[in-house]
Amino acid sequence: GKGSGGAAQHTIGDVKKKMDQQANERARLSRENEDLRNRFKQFFEQYDRREKELLEQQKTRDTEVQSFETRLAGQAQLYRQEAARETAAQRENEELSHTEQVLRGQLQTYSNKFNHFQ
Repeated sequence: GKGSGGAAQHTIGDVKKKMDQQANERARLSRENEDLRNRFKQFFEQYDRREKELLEQQKTRDTEVQSFETRLAGQAQLYRQEAARETAAQRENEELSHTEQVLRGQLQTYSNKFNHFQ
């Protein structure tokens, strides 16, 4: 009966060794999974951070663009006012010029009549 007992021991030893190997394998896989999870976590955290940074930059840019557009609108407004003043001044100038011509004409007429009478 000694031989068969040895065989049984041998089999139990094999099973134990196999179980140990499987346990080690599970531990290794578990470690790898943990590692992957951590790397994913880091990746997503970086991604989140980057996204927030980009959003902030976008907001800053939007604010800058808005501020620029406001300044531009202000400048355009000033320019339009200036142009309107310019136009008004020019019209006034033309009217004065016209009036002056009319007065000169009248003066000439009176002057001629006066000379005619003398």
